[in-house]
Amino acid sequence: MIKEFQYSNNQYSIKDLQTILKSKNPYEITKQDLLEQLDKASTKEEFSSINALLLSIHNQTLTIPLNYNKYFSILQFKKRYNKKIKKTQIDFYAALELLGPISGILTLDVSDATIDLNVAFDKTKNFLENDMNDISYKINTINKIEPLYDLKLNSILDINV
Repeated sequence: MIKEFQYSNNQYSIKDLQTILKSKNPYEITKQDLLEQLDKASTKEEFSSINALLLSIHNQTLTIPLNYNKYFSILQFKKRYNKKIKKTQIDFYAALELLGPISGILTLDVSDATIDLNVAFDKTKNFLENDMNDISYKINTINKIEPLYDLKLNSILDINV
């Protein structure tokens, strides 16, 4: 999934990501931005990648291609309410150049947030454990971490004749 967006023009900065996540409706602000980018798309590849991001939003998953300090990442978020524990949760997935794939669930409470993380590599687990002193978390190492929404499998332009 990273390769499709790594060299495209529709990448967000960390400042853009902060603006999106602080907004009242991150899905809507991202959708409007993507629709504006779609209008200006000059190549088939650019049109296809923006289309894939819009389809992700249509499927209630926010997908953000992020360029931070010259490193490229894909971030995905999906908000839901867990009726069993009566709390809001955010499922997330990140494909990071340096740390590899990471997924998990962020559980939000009025005064607290907890994170269950899944990482693909023990080195990533050790790095995160050493750097997350102020957050309540649990980290698991698992072999296969899947995106919340696979952009390659869902395209409005894929037509078989």
